Amino acid sequence: MKRATSGFELQDKVLNIGVSRLTDRNGRKWTAYDPEILNSRHVASAVVVPPLADEGRYAEPRLKVVLSPEGHAVLEKATGQIVGQTIVFLIDGEIRSVAVIRSAITTGSLQLSIDGAKLPELQRLAQGLSGV
Repeated sequence: MKRATSGFELQDKVLNIGVSRLTDRNGRKWTAYDPEILNSRHVASAVVVPPLADEGRYAEPRLKVVLSPEGHAVLEKATGQIVGQTIVFLIDGEIRSVAVIRSAITTGSLQLSIDGAKLPELQRLAQGLSGV
């Protein structure tokens, strides 16, 4: 299965604070925060922020998504419009998938319907990280 990471490359990987700089193929700058490193209770996660307005500062995250051991993407934090946002899945600080949020449904916790969020590869990785 082809990974959906073409067009992105890691820049200035700063794993000790869980922040990765990304540049897409159009030259836009992104910052991805990896809560797997920032907060050890997360199994695997993804965060997307808008392109950096000022390259000297990190933008604030607009949403935080956790990938559960079952392969579901669960929204933990969001501000503003989230449908249509791009997310970058990071596992152990490495880009594993890039997806777009297609819909959000409130069912207790917010569950997201995300293109590629249930890829078997991501599900296996999440299960392996959680010891399931």
